[in-house]
Parts: sequence; structure tokens; C-alpha cells
Amino acid sequence: MIQYPAFIDQEEDQRLKAALAAVQVRHGVERVPDARIRPLVRILDGFEVFRGCHAVWLVDAWDVGAPAAALCALQVDTEYSTGKHKHVSRDSTVVGLLRLPVDAGRAVIRPETISDKLAELLGAREIDFAENPAFSRRYHVLASDEPTFRRLLVPPALTVLAGERDLHLEFAGRNALIHRPGEITPERAAALADVAVALAGALRQEKP
Repeated sequence: MIQYPAFIDQEEDQRLKAALAAVQVRHGVERVPDARIRPLVRILDGFEVFRGCHAVWLVDAWDVGAPAAALCALQVDTEYSTGKHKHVSRDSTVVGLLRLPVDAGRAVIRPETISDKLAELLGAREIDFAENPAFSRRYHVLASDEPTFRRLLVPPALTVLAGERDLHLEFAGRNALIHRPGEITPERAAALADVAVALAGALRQEKP
């Protein structure tokens, strides 16, 4: 379960401010008001990507560039073992959150691996997009409602995603989560904001 508020030290606070400043150079940014924080936590709780984490805290959240896009700063605790001992490592990251024009059901988009390609040879069901071969080569796509998901991913959205190499997206109903592995840096935060804003605009276009 996502927890809020999070308590961060001065070093983490400075790193977060540097990331936000980098985003503000490219996009309009407004802090998500307190009245929307609890609903935002419930939305984040709906994503499977956080299920295996020891604990997740929402640090802060901002609307970025468009009403349909937001950035969330998170602290993520992961439990691991060394012999008989258990340890917890803590990482800080930024994720993008999109409000979708339709209910997309459950879906994931992630970088394609060799294992995925082998699974396809054995008959595993993946969604390919013939209109954008570069996207289909780069990403592995699974969806619970394929017809709706195909209508959602209009050509401009596929173009945005095809230009990125390491994005992970999870779709849950009317919301989508975008993230990249790794800690917060100003460059990573700004790049993720670019993708979130571009994708939010592209997903609101009607497919002819």
C-alpha cells in the first residue's frame, strides 16, 4: 500500500528540487493540491508494479504541462536477503501518471527481451502494431482488452513510444503509469516529463 506523507532528509530534498527545476525549464509545473493527494495515492495503489515492494511512499506530486499528466516522486523500499539476513534498500524515483480518455483495462508495455521473443515462437500472445514496426520491435505489449487498447494507441502515441528505449508503462482502467528504472536525476526527470506530456497529448487524439 502506498503511504503518504514521506519524510526525506536534506540531501534528498535538494535532489528533488533540482529535478523539479529541470522539469520547469521545459514545462509548466503546479504542485498537486492537498485535496487530490489521497485520490492520487489510491490510483497509484492500483498498479501491479508496486505489489512486490516492501514499502512505497509518495513524496510529492505535480501537474506537468497538461491536465492529463502528472509527475510523482516516490521512495521505494525493496527487501533482499544475504544468507539468513534480510535487508531493505531504499531508492528514490519519479514516475509519470496519465489520465486516459477511455478505460484501457489492464495492459503493460515494456522493453522486449530475448525471453519475450522466444515465448512468441512458442505461441505466447503479444500485440503487434503493423503500422509502426519500430515500436513493435522495441516493446512487448500485453492487454486484457486488445480492441480498445489498439484504438487507444493512435499512431502519434506509437511514434512517441518508438523514440524511447527503456520505458515501462502499466495501464489500469483510466490511468497509466510511466517509469524508467533508476534514481532521480534532473535529466531523467525532465526526460520523463517530456514523454508524459507528449503521450498525454497523443492519446487524446481520435483514431481515424
